[in-house]
Amino acid sequence: AAFDGLVDLLAETGENDPHLRHGIVYALSRIDVEENLGKLSSHSSEAVRVGAVVALREIRSPQLSRFLQDNSWKVMNEAARAIYDDQSVEASLKDLAASLGKSPIKTEAYLRRAINANLRLGGVDAANRLRNFIDDKSNAEALRADAVWALAYWTDIPVLDRLEGIYRETASHAANEILPATDGLAEILLEESESMKIAGIEMIGRLGMTANDARLFSIHADTDETIDVRRASMRSLSRMKSPRSESEVALALAD
Repeated sequence: AAFDGLVDLLAETGENDPHLRHGIVYALSRIDVEENLGKLSSHSSEAVRVGAVVALREIRSPQLSRFLQDNSWKVMNEAARAIYDDQSVEASLKDLAASLGKSPIKTEAYLRRAINANLRLGGVDAANRLRNFIDDKSNAEALRADAVWALAYWTDIPVLDRLEGIYRETASHAANEILPATDGLAEILLEESESMKIAGIEMIGRLGMTANDARLFSIHADTDETIDVRRASMRSLSRMKSPRSESEVALALAD
């Protein structure tokens, strides 16, 4: 019976009184109104939608997925955090992953979580979403590089979460899942800016893309390239156990 009154009070309070807002949101999370909270995804008040997300996070509800179509960056950030962070809301993780490339929101907090959600889930569709994100140059370069990183670690996902640094038992995925997504990608990245080139070089090494062996050696030998690019080439050639590694080391020692 208190639900509508609490929602009205939340809309009225907005960001003016954080203590009252917290009390309202906590109350909403405790009175068993999960379905009604989900329906607030269409509420006209941004403050109400954000509050509903925080309340649903408290109870780790899959109703959070309903907020992933919001045009407010505040709502999207909170929804992404609620779904991805801590122990995650596994039932909504697939919806967070699928939202990559569909939402107009471009905030780092949201996009990094959507990128990593695709890495955690795996599958051809997830890999292709990452490739499409990389190809879209309207996205921030640092985030495009993050998507390249996700593809690079597809078959050997680190046990420490890239975003939170917490331990996650995430199973690595089959290499054939990313074959369509990585087709021609290395060649494209090696022609881009320094940060994207480094991301591409690291991907080549981690995925064992030995067809690029000669190109990496030429990059390593090119004194016009930056130190970071040349060092990345060294690491990747070594990781691939390239037959050029001996020449590479001799070249590096004489540098």
